[in-house]
Amino acid sequence: MAFRNTNHTQQKEFKIPRVQKHKTEFEENFPFLDRRTPAQSMSVTEAQKLLKKVHTVANWLDNAVPFSPIPIGLDTIAGFIPVLGDFAGMFAALYQVYLSCLFGIPLWLLGRMLINIIIDTFIGLIPIGGRVADTFYKANLWNYESLEDWIVHEEMQNVDPNKKKKPMD
Repeated sequence: MAFRNTNHTQQKEFKIPRVQKHKTEFEENFPFLDRRTPAQSMSVTEAQKLLKKVHTVANWLDNAVPFSPIPIGLDTIAGFIPVLGDFAGMFAALYQVYLSCLFGIPLWLLGRMLINIIIDTFIGLIPIGGRVADTFYKANLWNYESLEDWIVHEEMQNVDPNKKKKPMD
């Protein structure tokens, strides 16, 4: 006689994907894009701290003003300084990408992150309408979510900040 597990509390939650987790057709056609950036040797605790730092940078750049009905970050505020503010935001976003590269991310993910930053910068260079569009284009948060999804997809569960620890038996 087979016993069924009647414990329904361990069901998997369905989550709508925030970003594209899998490679595009273009990325599939170029196998060299699977090569990775040099990974820094780190413990699980250091990796979790680094991921938290990437999240903090992304949050400050795209969502720094608390309790605001419109998410405004330092990137948006700096963008009000013509040209210089947009490039300052770009360099701050490149710092986030640098921190992400320490995980040893594949080149296709690095390319996506850089394209997000380039789009964000050029949208911000448009005089008035670009400022409004740049407020709603959250490249840094999307880059963080892409990194987080890649970490989960690569089964680096020890680094995943959302994973709950299992109780010891």
